[in-house]
Amino acid sequence: MLKNRDRLADDIKKKLLLKGNNINKYDILDVLYALEDVLEESLSKGYDVKIGSLVRLSNQKVTNRKRYDGLNKKYFLSSANKIVVKKLKRLTDLEAKK
Repeated sequence: MLKNRDRLADDIKKKLLLKGNNINKYDILDVLYALEDVLEESLSKGYDVKIGSLVRLSNQKVTNRKRYDGLNKKYFLSSANKIVVKKLKRLTDLEAKK
């Protein structure tokens, strides 16, 4: 199941309300849009991005490969970069398993 920005904003708002912070859903959406822009800019410049302690996004160089586009019925060269998503484990989770 996939959560979109609106659902994430609702969940974030609920978490913040439990802590006593009252924030508008649209303010949260603005932050999520800005986060997307910053991620896109950073990854296009070749930076690795670590989001909190859960996810790390990194560029990985791959060789150009000839691929087939079934929709347009033609071959093309794929790009030389791909984004790799690495799930990180929290230190507290690792300690709890011991």
